[in-house]
Amino acid sequence: MARLKILVVDDNQDFCESVRDILEAEGHEVQATYDGQSAVELAQKECFGLILMDLVIPGMDGVTAIKAIRKTSPSVPIIVVTAFGEESIIEEAFRAGANKQFGKPIDFNRLLADISKNDHYGASA
Repeated sequence: MARLKILVVDDNQDFCESVRDILEAEGHEVQATYDGQSAVELAQKECFGLILMDLVIPGMDGVTAIKAIRKTSPSVPIIVVTAFGEESIIEEAFRAGANKQFGKPIDFNRLLADISKNDHYGASA
């Protein structure tokens, strides 16, 4: 499996730490941030192979952040990870440029399997 540089965006710090621990144990480099504006700024400065994005986050919401990230990083895969299950919001996230959606609580085995089988997720050095 290729090593990825992954950005996790969620306002729940415990969730971010859990995701970081699991993904780092699999050999990935993980950076976490807790709001949309910081996510956009990080995506502009660094090259991520994958972004995991919550939709309900402080300041700039996830859909707006996805739109902004797509302007400078049009090909980075973005997986929406949210407990907020309103179909119209999830559809809006896909229109903004999200590639996939996982509900919370997240099935980490499914996420890891998805990451390992998708060669299009960008590898980092």
